Amino acid sequence: MKQRCNIFTFLIATLIFTGIPAFSEPSRYDQLLKIVNTDGDETSCAFSSDRNLFVFTRKAKNSGNYDLYSTEFKNGEWSAPEAILQLNTDHDEISPFITADGKHLVFSSNRPGSLQNKKASKPSFDIYVSEKEGDTWSAPFPIFGAINSTDDETNPYITPDGNMIYFTRTKFNDAKKSLIIQAERRDDIWGVNMMNSDLSYITSLRAYMVKKSADLPGFWVSAYEKDKRYILRYNRFWREQRSYKSRRGHQYRCR
Repeated sequence: MKQRCNIFTFLIATLIFTGIPAFSEPSRYDQLLKIVNTDGDETSCAFSSDRNLFVFTRKAKNSGNYDLYSTEFKNGEWSAPEAILQLNTDHDEISPFITADGKHLVFSSNRPGSLQNKKASKPSFDIYVSEKEGDTWSAPFPIFGAINSTDDETNPYITPDGNMIYFTRTKFNDAKKSLIIQAERRDDIWGVNMMNSDLSYITSLRAYMVKKSADLPGFWVSAYEKDKRYILRYNRFWREQRSYKSRRGHQYRCR
């Protein structure tokens, strides 16, 4: 469990460092970790652009599937995490992303209705979208267009202007064959000019997630090789290398 908590701690720290300005109050970050981590599995996560909403994936102890949870920062403290009942099913909901305007929550799920390979025993992970409705979220629907397939589509990221999506596509029954795909939106339909992103080929490591840097040129890319995880910052003209270590001493590096 300690290793899982360390990885989740690193994921939150990475989001704070790479995706949004740093918290001005360290205690705010410490409090978030305390209320989010449990004896279950907490994994992928996302902040809203104002940093007041945090959505994450949790597989509760003795549960058979992953669900989406959220907590809000109000009156100087984080609320107790609650399952987002409108979005969760008896199947897996993972890799949440909140659009820059805060109006949409995008995530992946292998719920019934997702596309399914003929050789698979259950549906693949498809990308779903939910719209903000006051203090709650609408019933999710598959993202419009040609994004979803019988392979797994996960880790969606939509650029702040709302016109480009990046996501991970993993081949059925072969987790080693994953690529970061990019596609444009036209008239609310996604899939225009869809292609393998250059970000898939910047490293010999397996890239599986991308986020636009908030305060630096280029993108931050998450990748891993065997049991080591890496964060790389990239644009088309140069790469900057840095090194990070988790609490267990694993090496993390940016190029």
